[in-house]
Amino acid sequence: MGAKSGDRQIIEEEVGTQLDNPDLVGIPEGMVDAIDDAVEKYGDEALRHIALFCLGKWMAIHDEVLDQHIELDSTHAAVLTAGDLTTLANAGKLLASVGSFGGDEEWRAMLKELTVQSVLEQCEEEHIDISTFFDK
Repeated sequence: MGAKSGDRQIIEEEVGTQLDNPDLVGIPEGMVDAIDDAVEKYGDEALRHIALFCLGKWMAIHDEVLDQHIELDSTHAAVLTAGDLTTLANAGKLLASVGSFGGDEEWRAMLKELTVQSVLEQCEEEHIDISTFFDK
């Protein structure tokens, strides 16, 4: 156990400074695999949707924090957060304008299939008539 601890320490010292770099981009291996699988199946359209989804999540967090700063009357922090939120919104506009090389039809078909199945299951679980749900 001591040898592994020493090895771990050596590795940490060697890669630690690189991993402390705020410009380093890294994600857990499982996420890499999931993203790679989606790109293999749907092309770069998957990257577009994943990036926009993540950006939307990031914006939502900033929006919540902005609300907290406003409630606490933290003007300086609110201005900084609003600036970041603006930058994220601009990034979203840029990303949304990037086209993909293919996979859009397949990606949308997959989303439609998942959504239909989800609505069907939810209505069945809650004993809701589909025609009533959609007011038909």
